[in-house]
Amino acid sequence: MGWDIFFVFGIQLFVILSAILLLVKIPPINSFYGYRTKMSSINNEYWKYANKVAAKTIIVISVLSILIGVVLLISKYCFNIEIDLFWFFIISVALIIFAPIVFTETKLRIKKRHEKTNE
Repeated sequence: MGWDIFFVFGIQLFVILSAILLLVKIPPINSFYGYRTKMSSINNEYWKYANKVAAKTIIVISVLSILIGVVLLISKYCFNIEIDLFWFFIISVALIIFAPIVFTETKLRIKKRHEKTNE
């Protein structure tokens, strides 16, 4: 045991904690931290909404990554199935792989909210 457990839990838990911090205390509009796009920076309401949506989507993806990682760990250590460390690494960077989902989901929700408020 070692790197595989770190890849499954360590990185994803850090990401989840960062997303929870974003949910709890959304920073003011800035160029450093948060979901930053032209649409999310229109005003404070969009900024807060976009960051909440992005944070929730990140948490869901991270939790799913942990669950898949747990299945891999159980397969490896309980059933002695040979699983290469590469797959644990892929699980740990799932957020990077699925980043387009976070951006698309958030962008669509902001756009929908913008259209709804401008009717």
